Amino acid sequence: MKYICKDNGVDYVPPSALDDDDQVDSEDKDTVDNYEDNFKEQKLQDFLEIERQNELLQRQEFELAVAMKVNREKLLTDISHQQAKFDIKLAKVQQMKDSERFRLIEQLHEYEHNADFAINQLLAFHKDPLTQLLEQEKIEEDRLLAATANQYNQQLHKQDVLTAMQSLLEQETQKFTKYNESRFETTKSILEHETQTDSHLLDVLQNQGLHKAELILQLQGDVDLQKAAVGALLERSDARSWGLVQQVRMVESQLATLTNIEMNRRKLQLDDHLNDLQIKRSELSMMLMNLLDLQAERRAQLLSTLKIMEEKRSVEDFWLCQYQSLLDRIPSSISEAQKNIDPRLGSSLLMCGVLHCLPFLAHLIQTEGDVSNITEEDLEKAGVTNSGDRRKILEAFRLYMKEQPSTTYTSTTPSAPLLEPQNAASELTISTYENECVICMETDCDIIFVPCGHLCCCVNCSNPLEDCPMCRTAIERKIKVYSN
Repeated sequence: MKYICKDNGVDYVPPSALDDDDQVDSEDKDTVDNYEDNFKEQKLQDFLEIERQNELLQRQEFELAVAMKVNREKLLTDISHQQAKFDIKLAKVQQMKDSERFRLIEQLHEYEHNADFAINQLLAFHKDPLTQLLEQEKIEEDRLLAATANQYNQQLHKQDVLTAMQSLLEQETQKFTKYNESRFETTKSILEHETQTDSHLLDVLQNQGLHKAELILQLQGDVDLQKAAVGALLERSDARSWGLVQQVRMVESQLATLTNIEMNRRKLQLDDHLNDLQIKRSELSMMLMNLLDLQAERRAQLLSTLKIMEEKRSVEDFWLCQYQSLLDRIPSSISEAQKNIDPRLGSSLLMCGVLHCLPFLAHLIQTEGDVSNITEEDLEKAGVTNSGDRRKILEAFRLYMKEQPSTTYTSTTPSAPLLEPQNAASELTISTYENECVICMETDCDIIFVPCGHLCCCVNCSNPLEDCPMCRTAIERKIKVYSN
């Protein structure tokens, strides 16, 4: 072996040496195997750990997904319940709104029906002949002129008459002072007509600094002032003049009513029949202008009577005597009764066609207070000789008393027409007249535009207007409504 190794040039290694190397290699091999086994074991453990982590993560994700699903379903259920409750509440609110709108529409229809009835009554009353009233006026005029022609022998209570004249002139002066300030077309009293032709009289009455005592002294020697006072009292005591005033107030009230109906219809988006309202307003506007002409005509008649009286003047303090004579024939406190009478009572009398009897009722209403206590005998004693008129007056009182407990409506607007008792509630809901000016929204409406008939503006806002702010119709005339 050594020879062969030498021959080949290879170092000879004895067998003992090879056994030691094999032992070393075997140990190394065992070490490597152990390392590999440990490595594999570690890898296996790591893999198992990863598997456990993945399994745990998947389980957590599953549980989270389940929890989220449960929460989502619960949230959807809650939202569904809330939406259902909201829908129920919304349905109730909508139902209430629909019911309220339906109720308002029903009341508006009733209100329109009442307005139609009142307008038709006005038109019918206006066309009826006033034969009875004309006869009464003729009798009263003849009596007045007869008293003027005769010597006035009754003792003259001069100081009382002068005081009464002074009070009346102050009241009338305030009226046409307001007219001059507003500069709008309205009816003028006899006193105003007199002042237009007598600058001295106008200067005296418009002197706001004039003391009452000084005015009485002025009255003592100023025939023109005395004549003006007699004319003013004559007009106040005239039944037809008062009846025309009440008709004018009724027409103004209906124009306010129609304007209010139109506003309510626009709010409720009920634009149908607006043309019908326009036609009614136009008719009432023309009727109003006709009534103003009739007032001017009646004042001309009274002025003519005054002129005839003046031609027959034959005694000293003639006009003072005539003033006292008028006071003696006029029912006590007629001026205050006419001024303070409930507009609804005046409306009832007008609607029943007995407004011409108001002068006979002035003292009776003033003393009785409660019209429910007035009987047919009381009316006959007061001078109402026509039995038909007495029945109508009592019917007007009955309607007035039925309406009174359920109606608390008060306003500076013209008095509302008589409504049937069952419709009083609808008046409070629908016809609480929106009397605020549609422009400034602060001041009450008191100007009627002709020919459209809208009553929707105050004096100040209507000054520069050429077209109606509600319908854009060109304004031909502006009329200031009567104030209470």
